[in-house]
Amino acid sequence: MKTKRIMITYISIALLMLVGCEEKTSNPVGEVQKVVILTHKAEIQEVPSSRDGITLEMEKVQYKPYDKEITLNVINESTKDLTEGNHFYLQKKENGIWFEIPYKKKMFTEEGLIIREKASMTLKVSELKYEFSPGEYRAVFNKLAAPFEVTLN
Repeated sequence: MKTKRIMITYISIALLMLVGCEEKTSNPVGEVQKVVILTHKAEIQEVPSSRDGITLEMEKVQYKPYDKEITLNVINESTKDLTEGNHFYLQKKENGIWFEIPYKKKMFTEEGLIIREKASMTLKVSELKYEFSPGEYRAVFNKLAAPFEVTLN
């Protein structure tokens, strides 16, 4: 009986030492990232960046894979106010085809924007279920798209 207790104690100590010495790695955000393969093709492959006095532009034309936010500018030069939702979607071009980039959560809200002249919308990259890699991307809003690149340089 005494031998069993001593043996169990030694095994427990050994297990604790192994667990305590375990090397832990994480990304800068502290989450384990899974590689997401884009499979959902964008319904519309050809999307203009301007129409009827409304133009989309990215805050920057190049982003880095580690950037935390992406900002889209909506410029309204029409005579009417633009009333639209307050979010945009991202797509990536792979092998000549645009694919939807998934979000971690559904992004539909009842909130909206009234854009008279110019508005900016910012997306936190942490809301995406995707890790940026170099390539060609676009932000889609109100059936318009603003292109941008993700580069390592």
